[in-house]
Amino acid sequence: QAALIYAQTCFKAATTDSAPIYNWDLANKQEEEHLYAQISEAVTLLPFKTRKGTTAFVRLFRRVLGRTQLEKRDVRVLFKLFDLVKRVAEESKNRL
Repeated sequence: QAALIYAQTCFKAATTDSAPIYNWDLANKQEEEHLYAQISEAVTLLPFKTRKGTTAFVRLFRRVLGRTQLEKRDVRVLFKLFDLVKRVAEESKNRL
C-alpha cells in the first residue's frame, strides 16, 4: 500500500499545474524517411549483404522504429550512427 500511495503522490505532483510538463519534440515523417534513406545507403555500402536484401533489412528497421514515437534527437542519433557506418564502409572499401 505504501508503494501505491507514493506512486499516487508522485502522479499528482507531476500532473499539477505547477509541475513542469515535458514537451515532446517529435520527428515528422519527412525526417523519419530521411533516416530510412540513410540506413538504406549505409547497408548498401557494407561489405556483406543481408540474406533478404537491403529493402527487407530497412523494412525491419521501419517495423521496429515504427512502434515508437521518435523524437528529433532520436532521429539525429540514429542518423549519426548510420553516417558513421557509411564512413567506415567507404574507408574500408578505399583500402582494398
